[in-house]
Amino acid sequence: MTLTILHGNVKIRSQKQYFRLLARVVFFAVQIFFFPGSLILLSAFLRLLACD
Repeated sequence: MTLTILHGNVKIRSQKQYFRLLARVVFFAVQIFFFPGSLILLSAFLRLLACD
């Protein structure tokens, strides 16, 4: 990200939008990929809390 700042304003603006879109897509994919696992962990954690 810091390397793109050196290139120029017009390129930065388009690359910022590109990185934002890429980050959103990656975040969405990570949520989809990790959601079942995190749901299992959350239910296990809640079960542990319920046992106490």
